[in-house]
Order: sequence, then structure tokens, then C-alpha cells
Amino acid sequence: ASPTKRSRQAPWVFPDSHRRPLNVEEVAPLNPEGLWRARNEIYLRHGYVFPHESGRRFAAEFGAHYRPRTHSVDEVKARLSPVEVANLRLIADYE
Repeated sequence: ASPTKRSRQAPWVFPDSHRRPLNVEEVAPLNPEGLWRARNEIYLRHGYVFPHESGRRFAAEFGAHYRPRTHSVDEVKARLSPVEVANLRLIADYE
């Protein structure tokens, strides 16, 4: 995301990636950190408890938007919507 766009919606890369399909034009330009953040904000919305310090620091940036619920990636994956699954696949294509 551009710096202006990023600062307006920080800390989200895609604040609506749980509601709409992302497109190649917005995912392709992201650097590795942006792709990592875009992927993990989808997991974060489902309350995934990140096992590593970098993930915990990332989650802390979201304040009240983050409600930790589970350490299980499988539990989170079971709750993903079709839009989120498609977005994760698109992000993975560029990671």
C-alpha cells in the first residue's frame, strides 16, 4: 500500500480482505513484509495466537481489533470464508 493509504488505515494492509476478493494489481507490488502482513491479518481476524515474537508484536499493533482465541492454525482455517481462502491463495502466489 502507498504510504498515504497505509497511514490512513494502519496497521492494516487490506482492512477489508475478509469481505472482498483482492486483485493481482494490489497484491503483486507488495514487498515480502507486506505480503506477510496481508496474510497474517486474515489469521489475526480469527483470533490466531501467533507462536513467534514477531507475530505477537504484529498482533499487538491491532489493539482492540485483535482478540486472541486459538493457537490452532487448523481451527482458524476451518473458519475461513471462501473470500479469505481465495485471498490467502493469491497472496501465497506472490510470497
